[in-house]
Amino acid sequence: MRWGDMDAYGHINNVQIVRMLEEARIAAFGPPRGAGLPEWNHRSLFSTPLRTGS
Repeated sequence: MRWGDMDAYGHINNVQIVRMLEEARIAAFGPPRGAGLPEWNHRSLFSTPLRTGS
């Protein structure tokens, strides 16, 4: 628990408790799968060129 997690009366906010549990989970098991930016494929999915006109 950090000093900044407490209010003026020494109470810990419920959000801070959940954050501490989340930090402990990540420390124990590592980051969740799929965390971060999704993979992006820059290749075109089309195999033939688009024909316009008649």
